[in-house]
Formats: sequence, C-alpha cells, structure tokens
Amino acid sequence: MLNSLLLRLADNFPDSVEDNLSEKNNAHDFIDEIVMLLSSRPRLGYIESIPGLNTSVLNYGIDEHFSENISRTDRARILQERIVVALQRFESRLQDVDVTSHFESLSRITFIIKGVCQNQPLEFTLVWDDAMSHFFCHY
Repeated sequence: MLNSLLLRLADNFPDSVEDNLSEKNNAHDFIDEIVMLLSSRPRLGYIESIPGLNTSVLNYGIDEHFSENISRTDRARILQERIVVALQRFESRLQDVDVTSHFESLSRITFIIKGVCQNQPLEFTLVWDDAMSHFFCHY
C-alpha cells in the first residue's frame, strides 16, 4: 500500500526498511487524511502558477478564492478542477477519481467525489457554501 503524504512527512528515516509505516496506515487514517486535504487551504493563492512549488506541500489543499464577478457555473467548474488536482497531487492511494457537481440551492454547490482505495469504492460529499465561501465535507 502506498503511504500517505502525511505519513511520509512524519517519517524521519524514509529510506529505512525497518519502519513499516503502512502498518500504521489504516482505513480510519485514510478517511481522516482525505477530510484534512479537502478541508485544507493553500497558504498563498499564487503558488499554483509556480512550477515545482505548485506540487509541494505549500500548496496542500483546495484554493477557494476567485476573482470578482465570476458566474456560479464557472465557480463550480473551477472548484471541481481544483478538487481533482488536489486529490491527484496529494492522495495517491485514491484511484479512478471522479468528481461531479450539482447545485443544491441558491447558495450551495455539492460535489460528489468517488474513487477506489485498496479495491474498495469510496464516496465523499463536499459542499461549497457561496454565502460563506467555505467547504463542508461529509463522508
């Protein structure tokens, strides 16, 4: 099994075969780390445009900032793309990722995130609240 980004960062001796971090890597930790990724935000919005830095831990999470006067449909499309990119970059254990969106109400966009981890299907719901400019994660 692949180790998570957080376990790799916590490993002081990544080349040592003696620590078996995958033993510590269980389903509960996986869900917690997915929720952490989906609820985290990059520190600086412009990092996405800097090659090398945009794939680093400095860009961990989903950028929720937009330029002014962007349509709701465009916001949904952009957020959907950002979710997919974050999962591809920082959660290699989740395969066959599919993200769909629909408008739940005037102020909420719901994203259904589906994928496979260790041959087990997973599904998460991520809700974007336009009024608060904030994500809420349900699993």
